[in-house]
Amino acid sequence: MHPPINSWQSLPVADIQSTFGGFTNWVLCGGRSIDWILGKTTREHGDTDIGVFRSDLIACLNSIDQQRVYLCDPPGQLLAWDGISIPEHVHDIWITNADYGHWTIQLMIYDDTPPIRSSIDAIHESPGPKANMRLQATGSGC
Repeated sequence: MHPPINSWQSLPVADIQSTFGGFTNWVLCGGRSIDWILGKTTREHGDTDIGVFRSDLIACLNSIDQQRVYLCDPPGQLLAWDGISIPEHVHDIWITNADYGHWTIQLMIYDDTPPIRSSIDAIHESPGPKANMRLQATGSGC
């Protein structure tokens, strides 16, 4: 049984890495990242948003107790992770705290196929400034 939908408890930034153990390929996102950059709290935050590329997702989730992991399966369902796969249509995952009483982390999955890329050669060869530069990325927040 997971915590109530609105039962969020913000995780201190200093405690994030201990949640992921040896997994380090994550990035702080959302309002907490702005606070971290500014070096001050701009407002209270209910959750901690963390970004992870889909290609790193299984390694990330394997670093967390499986019983703490719930897939946000559109439209509006939270499904316990089976420990095996993540459907392509899932872009958010909620993680509970260690005693399963509150949500603490929202993992935002960023698709990295096709990879984010920029062609420096295309920029230099283009007839106008940056006319042919193309950045490709997909992903979704909550």
